[in-house]
Amino acid sequence: MSNQDVPLISVITPTHNRRSQVVRAVKSVLVQTLTRFEHIVVDDGSTDGTAAALAEIRDPRLIYVGAKWRGANAARNAGIERARAPVVTFLDSDDVYLPD
Repeated sequence: MSNQDVPLISVITPTHNRRSQVVRAVKSVLVQTLTRFEHIVVDDGSTDGTAAALAEIRDPRLIYVGAKWRGANAARNAGIERARAPVVTFLDSDDVYLPD
């Protein structure tokens, strides 16, 4: 793996039954001008079609982690365990990043 393959930032989003909101949150990250990031979405036991909705977003920077329900803090910790970047930030599933 070259340095260019390692993300600069890991964005972690825990979610539970917020299909439309998390899709909006993910899309707000994907349109940023910084491209060396990974967006780890930890689905905390959703039953509303969140997994299918995120599967429609075809971007290698989006990492979906399915998990059984354990709460938002456990989901954040699961995201941290998967993070590869030296900088970690969090984005709630009902929030968005503004451009740049």
